[in-house]
Amino acid sequence: MALPDDAVERLRRAAELWDAVPMAVRLRLVGRFRRLLQRRWRMLPDLFPKRPAVETLTVELLPLLAACRFLERNAEKVLRERKAGMWGRPLWLPGVTSRVERRPFGAVLILAPGNYPLMLPGIQLLQALVTGNAVALKPAPGGEAATRLLADLLVQAGFPSALCNVLPTGSGAEAVAAGFDLIVLTGSAQTGRSVLQEAAKTLTPTIMELSGVDPVFVLPGADLEHVARRLVYGARLNNGATCIAPHRVFVHHEDKAALLALLRFMLVKKPALSCDNVGRARLAALVGQIEAAGGRAETVGDVTIFTQVEGLHALLDTDIFMPWLALTGGGFEKPPGIEVCSVIPFPLS
Repeated sequence: MALPDDAVERLRRAAELWDAVPMAVRLRLVGRFRRLLQRRWRMLPDLFPKRPAVETLTVELLPLLAACRFLERNAEKVLRERKAGMWGRPLWLPGVTSRVERRPFGAVLILAPGNYPLMLPGIQLLQALVTGNAVALKPAPGGEAATRLLADLLVQAGFPSALCNVLPTGSGAEAVAAGFDLIVLTGSAQTGRSVLQEAAKTLTPTIMELSGVDPVFVLPGADLEHVARRLVYGARLNNGATCIAPHRVFVHHEDKAALLALLRFMLVKKPALSCDNVGRARLAALVGQIEAAGGRAETVGDVTIFTQVEGLHALLDTDIFMPWLALTGGGFEKPPGIEVCSVIPFPLS
């Protein structure tokens, strides 16, 4: 799906005009956007019918509102021109002074992810606009409604309509090759490689957050019931499509059986998840590989648990955004000076 030949140039012209708008005015519009979004909270769960309403409010709405408040309070200070001190220049250049100026790129392309199609592109969009850029926003499949909401709220808040251009979902390849001034991508490692190869042809800088297969270390003496609750929450959050979801769980040999029993007990009570067919197919292929290599796999509460995977770490280094956990026994000890605890990337359950 081809983009208009002048799409990038029109955004650059809009960015030039927008960059002349005082920071105080930009942040006032961010405040309006925040209040408009907050009033829409009741309708947000309807955009994501496959996810519990409470999850949508906690993982889409609240982080985006917090990001707005951060910009309102801190953007002017962060972006202000400043003089670099003595540590801001080489020591072998005595008498030289330097200043730090933060300037907008111009036309920014945001390739939105499919797992959090409101929160993540919303934060990136507002950051780009506050810093003086214009944005082309390409939604992921399934994220079109969330993208339209973001664009509509921007206009209602008073942002010039020319600052945000929503691209067709299938225009990613053409957009990457169009010569934007910056590309922002949240996606898989495979997609990142493809975008980098194409962006290199036009020397387009990129900002990328790619994939995730986070480890969890359960130290000797940890509260295993607490650990199991956090693992169940983290593995099932957003149907498993979360870059910081726990996957590889390293636990002391003596605690492995007890932790596995707790996971089974907690997961068997959980309702079914709404995972996409592509993800299920990838996870099924991984199950086949693990079992063929001598590991074991079982699915409880729509979470696949791998065991007997010691020595199979290369197979588990994969960015499958599905609910799965791999329990690996080990004999590691508590490092000196570290309190006994479980390191879990989710504080709530």
